[in-house]
Amino acid sequence: MRAKRVDGNHAEIRDHLRKFGYAVEDTHEQGGGFPDLVVLSKSDIVVLVEVKMPGKGLTTDEVTFFEKFKHAALEIVYSKEDAIQKLSLWDERIIVWKPTLTSPKI
Repeated sequence: MRAKRVDGNHAEIRDHLRKFGYAVEDTHEQGGGFPDLVVLSKSDIVVLVEVKMPGKGLTTDEVTFFEKFKHAALEIVYSKEDAIQKLSLWDERIIVWKPTLTSPKI
């Protein structure tokens, strides 16, 4: 798998989400169609975010990823305003079931 090139608006969107209090992991170097950002919504939903320049579409690898994970929380964003708008919809979702993580015993 080769790493993807970075869209020109990537850093602006990533930094804007962080400024608004989202936990953001930058995964753009993952490649293979994996989304650019992993974002934790304010309702604790992990949202996979693909950053695109306005007018640009998904690559073949990205389409394959989105089809494989069609039931996951996935978003394509084109600007920092678009990112906030789409993430705010995930912020309002109610979690019915939330797994509890426990530390493995050593």
